[in-house]
Amino acid sequence: MLRSHPQTLPGENDESTPFESTQTTGQTVTNIPKKTILTDFETVEELVERVKSLVTNAVEQRTEKENFLPGIRKVLGDYPSLGKSRFRGSINEFIVSEGEEQGMASLTQEEVDKLWVDH
Repeated sequence: MLRSHPQTLPGENDESTPFESTQTTGQTVTNIPKKTILTDFETVEELVERVKSLVTNAVEQRTEKENFLPGIRKVLGDYPSLGKSRFRGSINEFIVSEGEEQGMASLTQEEVDKLWVDH
């Protein structure tokens, strides 16, 4: 069973940096600074803002779906680590729903998934 709990580094002062510690059967597998986790979320937020802007511009300019997809591919290509992360499916879902909300020609999750550069 995996367990995570905050820890501080030994010998740190009162402003010590919290760490996540993953343990299995009493052994510490890895210590990852919490800031790394926040950075992933910040990166997702940045990508989301770029997608929103791209979709808004495409709708305003009445861009055809075929001309819109390369822009999404470029944005996704700027975030290769997210393409390999647990966030990929949620990002794909967001892109599809954002397009639907703004009246864009329908995109499928499969279409969006193929736009990640790592394929």
